[in-house]
Amino acid sequence: MQLFSMVNCCWHVGRVVCVSHADELCDCGPSRHCLRYRHTLNELLSLLSRLKDNIAALSGWLARVKAARTGQKAGVWELLMKMTF
Repeated sequence: MQLFSMVNCCWHVGRVVCVSHADELCDCGPSRHCLRYRHTLNELLSLLSRLKDNIAALSGWLARVKAARTGQKAGVWELLMKMTF
């Protein structure tokens, strides 16, 4: 989750670190640190939902490719090999 949050110090403007390195930010201590989020919880849930949809679509595509490779659907593998990405 480090890509979606950061920590900064209210007394040292411009200093920013990931959550894992918050103890290295400055000598002020955690009471002066602020956790900043790039996305709200609702946005993260939406991102997660879209990711799950993409994974499901990829899994379906992979199953069709495997079926084509084993000869279960004649001609599909040849079509896939002609496609350019």
